[in-house]
Amino acid sequence: MFDVNSQDIRVILVDHSALARTIISDTLQSDPRIKVVDVSRDGSNIIEKIKLHKPDVIAVDAQIPDEGGMRCLREIMQNNPLPVIMMSKDHEHYERQKTRALDLGARDFINKPNNLLNFKDELIKKDFIKKIHRAKGLQYNHIKNIYPKSYQIEYNREINRSSINNNKHNNNLKIKNIFAIGTSTGGPKALQSVIPLIPKDMPATYLIVQHMPPVFTKLLAERLDSVSNISVREAEQNEVIKAGVAYIAPGGYHMLVDYDKRKGDVRIKLSKMSPIRGLRPAANMLFNSLAETGLTNLVGIIMTGMGTDGCEGLINMKLKNNAHIIAESEESCVIFGMPKAVINAGIADKIVPVTRITNEMINYVGVDSNGYESIH
Repeated sequence: MFDVNSQDIRVILVDHSALARTIISDTLQSDPRIKVVDVSRDGSNIIEKIKLHKPDVIAVDAQIPDEGGMRCLREIMQNNPLPVIMMSKDHEHYERQKTRALDLGARDFINKPNNLLNFKDELIKKDFIKKIHRAKGLQYNHIKNIYPKSYQIEYNREINRSSINNNKHNNNLKIKNIFAIGTSTGGPKALQSVIPLIPKDMPATYLIVQHMPPVFTKLLAERLDSVSNISVREAEQNEVIKAGVAYIAPGGYHMLVDYDKRKGDVRIKLSKMSPIRGLRPAANMLFNSLAETGLTNLVGIIMTGMGTDGCEGLINMKLKNNAHIIAESEESCVIFGMPKAVINAGIADKIVPVTRITNEMINYVGVDSNGYESIH
């Protein structure tokens, strides 16, 4: 059973097919707690409909012609952020379309059956309704244009494949600091405002937990790598972390570290341990494992996301390692859950909007000084 209150869950449906609008509306409203308050063919007037109907959730067809679905999603997230569930039939570019939607701020993604009548299948219907229920109640930050255009990646161009997996980092560069980053809803876009601005020769390494399912984390790493000065890749089992490289926890795996004091190496460990409060990867798993290393060069960064994942681990990093903690401020968060928990715990050393996080990282490492001290 779903844990909801007695209020209706108000939904606006955007789909270019009249048949789909009818079938999907009937499917959702088979649950008496869901009410489809309006439908739209292309979402061109979605902000007016949001103001008029005050929905809890919006379901948008990702395959509206001429990029209409993505334009609708972008319009919602820039002007009146709400939980959006995108829908699409399986096709050649399905996985990248899903990743793009999640990058732009979509809460979730539904695979539309090729035969729309299959929406009446109990498993498909139950999954869709469950995602609507989970999306209700998320508190999004209603601030326009959170991310300056200069910090956003254009998605209508191909990734520069020649830059992916090349050896961007300087093999002679030593690690002075380890940055551990945790983020969730809104995180892909927030990371695009941080990682590409990191200087190539900053003597640091970066461990990132972004709540995402398998496949998406690899695509996220590739896209960030294509626009960053440092190398960005999905983490692999047992690899020794290097300076100038960012490692993203693979979807479906917790990412932990193992510190060999004798060699001075920090090695990545991937684990299929049970999800933590439904999350795998979970930021707390990474942060807690770092807290056990005894290292004193740690910086924890917590950014936009629902819930409190990361707070417990950052508390441990602060207590055991005297870690420096940076939290994204409410003004730029899509959802001010994870940073809020850390700020309320009283452990944040810096509280800044997403566009200032990289500057805080640079200032802490001190890249303008002459020469660096390594942990090795």
